Amino acid sequence: MRKDRWKKTGILVGVFLLALVVSSLMLNRGTDDITVGLSDSRLPRVAFDVKGEKVNALAGYVNEMDITAMRDTITPIEGSGKLDMYLEAADQEIEGIRYEVFSLNGAEVYLQGAVKEVSKEQVTLDLGGALPEGIPEAVLRVALRVGKNGEKEVFYYTRIEWQEELSVKECMDFAMDFHEGTFASGGNEELEWYLEPDDTGDNTTLQTVNIHSNLFHVQWGDLAPEVSTDVEWSIKESNSVYTSLLAKYQVICEGDSETEETFNVREFFRVRCSGGEMYLLDYHRTMNQVFNGDQRVLYDGGILLGMAEPDVAYESNAKGAVVSFVQDRDLWTYNKTKNELSLVFSFANMEGSDARSRNDEHAIRIISVDSKGNTTFAVYGYMNRGEHEGQVGVDVYYFDIANNAVEEKAFIPSTKAFAIAEDELGKMVYYNQEQHLLYVLAGGTLYQVDLEHGKQEILAADLDEGQYVVSDDGHLMAF
Repeated sequence: MRKDRWKKTGILVGVFLLALVVSSLMLNRGTDDITVGLSDSRLPRVAFDVKGEKVNALAGYVNEMDITAMRDTITPIEGSGKLDMYLEAADQEIEGIRYEVFSLNGAEVYLQGAVKEVSKEQVTLDLGGALPEGIPEAVLRVALRVGKNGEKEVFYYTRIEWQEELSVKECMDFAMDFHEGTFASGGNEELEWYLEPDDTGDNTTLQTVNIHSNLFHVQWGDLAPEVSTDVEWSIKESNSVYTSLLAKYQVICEGDSETEETFNVREFFRVRCSGGEMYLLDYHRTMNQVFNGDQRVLYDGGILLGMAEPDVAYESNAKGAVVSFVQDRDLWTYNKTKNELSLVFSFANMEGSDARSRNDEHAIRIISVDSKGNTTFAVYGYMNRGEHEGQVGVDVYYFDIANNAVEEKAFIPSTKAFAIAEDELGKMVYYNQEQHLLYVLAGGTLYQVDLEHGKQEILAADLDEGQYVVSDDGHLMAF
C-alpha cells in the first residue's frame, strides 16, 4: 500500500536492477566508511548583493582561469558602479583583495582596483569605469590573498553588466515568490496561471518537474518537504528580454523506506517582465535523493536508490560479483562476496552540511571494473576539497577492493570552468586495462598516462572543438 501511494503521487522508486548481484539479498548488513581521505573544504567563497538579495555565490580557483570560459553567472551592477561583495572566509584569513575587469575575450583590461580596508563579512568594489561606452558585458575577476601572510591568491569570476533597462529585481522577486509558493501549506493556486501543462509533462514522478507539469507535482505532491539549507540563487543570464535564475538547496522529507531522507534540488527559472506583467518562460526542477547505504537498500530485486536520475551509470565485473554505480555524484561499490556496500568517493561532507562540499560542478565516470572488482574511475570538473581543491580537471583514481583503499593515479588540470569543459572532460577518458594506459583530453590537449610507471606524455595539443571526434565509450578518437 505504501509504495502504491507513492506511485500515485508521482514518485518513482529507482530500483537498480542487478539481479545477478543481489538476487539472494533481503537485508543490508551495513556500509563501509568512505575510502577516499579528503581534507575539509578550506577556500573562501564570495557572493554579491543585487537589489538587496545575496546572489551568485562563487567558489574559488587557485589558478588563473581562461577568461573566455568563465561565463557561468552574470552580476548586474548599479549606475554608481558600487558592488557590495560578501565574504565567506570560514577559517581563512583574508589579507587583501584586488579586482580586474576584462573584455569577454580576455584581451583587454578595462579596470584594475583594490579594496583598501578588508572586513570579515562584506566589502565594496568600485566598478565605476568597468564598462566602457558601447560595451554591454565584461568579466570581473576578484583575487583574495589568503593565509597568515597572504601568500596564496584565490580567484573568483563572474560576468558583469549595467542594471539599466533590466528588470532584475522584478524577475528575482517573481522567482523567489514562485519558489516559496510551491511549499505553501494548502497549496497556491496562483502558480497555475504561469504553468503550461500538456502531454509533454511527465506527471508520474517528482524527480523532474517542469513548466508542462501539473500543479500537483510542481507543489511537491504529498511529500511535504522542508528546506534544510540556505537557498542559494544564481543569475545565469539577464537581458532586456528575460532573466534566468537557478536556485540550489536541500530538502528533507520521508522517503520510500518511511525514514527521513535528504534530497539535492536544482530549480531553474526563465522569467520575463513586460509592461508590468510577469511571464514564466521556462521552469525546471530536479530532486535527487542523497543515497544512504546505512538504510535498508538491498532487496531481492536490486538496490533501492530512491528518487534518482533514470539512467544510473554502473559497471560490473565479468562474473557480476562486484558492481560500481554513481548516484548523484557519489561513487558506490557493492561486493557480493563480502555482502558489503561501500561509499568509495564523495565530495559532500556529512551529506553536504558544508555548502562548499555540495558544489555540483563535477561528475564521476566509471572507467572500468576488473575481474577482481577493482574500479578505475575519473572525477572531472571542479575539485571541492582535498589536495586539488580549487582546481578544474580530471582526477583519475584506482579503488582496490581487497584493501578497501583508493589511490590517485593522475590529475590532469584545465583552465576552463566545468560548465564549459564538461563535455570535453567527460567525453575522452579511456583506460587500456591490459597496458595500464590512460588517455584524457583536457584543455585541448590529449594526454597519455602510463599508470604502471607513473609517466605522462602529450600526444596532441591545441585541439579546438571541431578538430576531433570521439566514440561514445572514448576508446576511439580521430583528430
